[in-house]
Amino acid sequence: EAVADEETETGEKVGSLLDAARLYREELDDGAKALSAYECILQTEPANPDAYEALVGIYRSKHEWRKLLSLHESFMPYANVTARSALLTSIRDIYDQELGEKELAFLAAGRVVRDNPVDTDALEILERLADETGGHEEYVHVLRDEVEMLPDPEFRLSLYWRMVHCYLTHLLDRTSAEVILRRILDIDVRNMEAMD
Repeated sequence: EAVADEETETGEKVGSLLDAARLYREELDDGAKALSAYECILQTEPANPDAYEALVGIYRSKHEWRKLLSLHESFMPYANVTARSALLTSIRDIYDQELGEKELAFLAAGRVVRDNPVDTDALEILERLADETGGHEEYVHVLRDEVEMLPDPEFRLSLYWRMVHCYLTHLLDRTSAEVILRRILDIDVRNMEAMD
């Protein structure tokens, strides 16, 4: 780290810090100094994937879930589409499985679905969390926000059916269910299930 402080170029500083972090972690078995070096790298270069990945591993191994959540959120602006989806999924899973904070897991699950509304696993998890938290109104809002933008009529139909089920079973809102049923018929006039 002393060498890195003397470097004026950001790239050189980051390179020196990465070397120091690896040395501390792999050869000197000094996790605290490695952690400090990786955190310093992200302060200097917030989009550094090596430091980010190293910190993910460290925070996971130490079960420092709040720090991992903060790390994911701070790295989000630098992530590509695939990495962003993985970050959102990890945030949801940390709240759900590691922290047991179902309301925050539900909100994070909504972000996952908004990011990729055709992910059927994400839709199932959002629905489960809506059931666990009583967040059915928000669940329907998430689906409604995404359904109209989907180009695939079959997938739109599947989301509409999820909404109908939620309106009838959980929200006891027959009027809203009928509005969605009319949209189903607009897409697929032959859909006899909607006519019943």
